[in-house]
Amino acid sequence: MRYHCVYRVSGLFPSKGCPVVCVSKFFQRLVFVLSAAIFAALGLGFAIGEFGWFGVHAGSEQDGAYRQMRVYAEVLKKVQTDYVTEPKIDDVTAGALHGLLESLDADSSYLSATEYKIYKERPVTGVAQVGLNVSKRFGYAVIVSVLPGSPADKEHLADGT
Repeated sequence: MRYHCVYRVSGLFPSKGCPVVCVSKFFQRLVFVLSAAIFAALGLGFAIGEFGWFGVHAGSEQDGAYRQMRVYAEVLKKVQTDYVTEPKIDDVTAGALHGLLESLDADSSYLSATEYKIYKERPVTGVAQVGLNVSKRFGYAVIVSVLPGSPADKEHLADGT
């Protein structure tokens, strides 16, 4: 069996140092392979944990949103499998998006690509000033305030109608 010796060097340019450890080539290779395997396992564990496949991660505000997406997916699957008639999934999803954005505030809404195209193609005829501040409440347009002396005030429109 061949041994490889590691020498401790004394001085700056010694010709030969004192032997400290003598190990076989097999043992050196074994230590190298084990070291490489441990390093690879640690690196793989870090990568898997870091990218969310396994491991514990701190919670964030997004966790609630993803939980709700899972609820939506479960409801959608139930509708697909158990609903009396075959639903149009595009219409169901569009309805969900409309509801999602309308629930944010009175001024938010969802436009599909077709609705947006119609909106952009609509001619702009100028600024119409009728003296109203209008907002959406529960899906309906509601007068928030009427400007005094405006055409809306002359027509006796009132707040909340």
